[in-house]
Amino acid sequence: MEPDAWKRFFVEDAPPNLFEELLEQELRTERTSFLGARALKEQSLDKEWRPRKRTRTPFVICHDREFRLRLIQSYKYFVEQCKEAWTQFKEGFTDIKFPRGCFIPSRLARTG
Repeated sequence: MEPDAWKRFFVEDAPPNLFEELLEQELRTERTSFLGARALKEQSLDKEWRPRKRTRTPFVICHDREFRLRLIQSYKYFVEQCKEAWTQFKEGFTDIKFPRGCFIPSRLARTG
């Protein structure tokens, strides 16, 4: 089996500098520039990403508003149950009922 066998189905030969030409064209139309090699190397690896807009992203997307609100309320209740069970787990209790669908800590999973 050849890893580049798919290339035979494409007859077009692209010039070797096509990528650079397309990049330059895109930069001209967008009026932006890209970082150079030195600036990219000096940039922090764990740089925080910040969105342009400061709006909250919905975690439940649904066309039916009432159903969406019920889902959000149900999720908040689920999270509250998880927090309650986690608090009991940290206090040393072992007879804890974690809600269905919740990640059970490994120490507790082994005991019961």
